[in-house]
Amino acid sequence: MKQTPEAARSYLDRFSAFSSRYSTEMKKQDILEARLPKEMRESIEAENAHRALLRELLNG
Repeated sequence: MKQTPEAARSYLDRFSAFSSRYSTEMKKQDILEARLPKEMRESIEAENAHRALLRELLNG
């Protein structure tokens, strides 16, 4: 079953404290990953494609 952005938004809205913490952790992870070689960053992003959607939802 594929999750939709609407379902993710509903979940994140219900758990706002979690959303805030997760957003902060994603920002920290992005900073750490920015130091990695491009190939590694692309590999990580490909393995975790859902992060792009979560990042978009959390950053509004």
